[in-house]
Amino acid sequence: MRNIEEIKRIPIASYLGLKGITVPARGNIAAYWRGDRNPSVHIDESKNCWYDHGTGKGGSVIDLVMTVEGCGFSQAVEMLEYESFQVASSSTALHEERKPAFVIDEVLRIKHPALYRYLNSRGISSDIADTYCKEIHYHLARRPESRFFAIGFRQINGGWELRNAKIKLATAKCYSYIDNGSKHMVAFEGFIDFLSYLMMPDVVFVKRGLENYLVLNSVAIADRMIKDLESGKLGNITSATLCLDADEAGRTTSMKIQKELEDLNIPIVEDIGAKLTEFGHGVKDINDALLCYQQQMSKNQNNTLL
Repeated sequence: MRNIEEIKRIPIASYLGLKGITVPARGNIAAYWRGDRNPSVHIDESKNCWYDHGTGKGGSVIDLVMTVEGCGFSQAVEMLEYESFQVASSSTALHEERKPAFVIDEVLRIKHPALYRYLNSRGISSDIADTYCKEIHYHLARRPESRFFAIGFRQINGGWELRNAKIKLATAKCYSYIDNGSKHMVAFEGFIDFLSYLMMPDVVFVKRGLENYLVLNSVAIADRMIKDLESGKLGNITSATLCLDADEAGRTTSMKIQKELEDLNIPIVEDIGAKLTEFGHGVKDINDALLCYQQQMSKNQNNTLL
């Protein structure tokens, strides 16, 4: 188990390498996690720190993971612990070991009470979760004796997005796609938002009959998704609905996707992400909207009983 100082010495370039990002000699990259195409982020490999000139944020590799993955400090540390990185010494630039970070042991129907409690805390019913998710048991590749479990959502490459009350991980960064044979596609940032969308009644989020569902799992995957859509890999899509987050990265990516799809003659019939603030202050994603809606419905029901 590494301490925090050891984790902070994990090279930022190694973490970015897992995302398919190569840090050039001058150290300037685009803030892809917020949809930026300009090289506004400087990576100082000698000091192993970063600074985003566009937002004024920066810091250690832990701070970068928190920013890119949208997670808290403990989750960022855990993610870096899971990956098989070498720790850089003060005089040596090292790279990540090319080994799997963790190994999938079992893929089961969801049954663990802790996972159902987590889903319930996010407003997701067991029926919806059972239809689209699995219970994944796994261990760290460098610690065979370790045992963990999480909700798993399948990626198109066969990998898994993993979630529970404490972790937010992925076996690899790739999008997920559910092809129902429709010509209309609904795009989400994360699979909890996708499940939340299905939980919402049609009077709130208008469903258009049979729909195909695309979950980016990261805004950084948008370019790959567009290429696959253009090549016909995702079917004959003629219209789309966007359900990305209402934060800066989500809105920037939504505008980017809208432009790219319009260039492919695929109109956006609705941008739900642009309307999320109508559900209340601080609502930034579909799951927030679901929880606000459920809370309001419960309040209305209680008032009726009085």
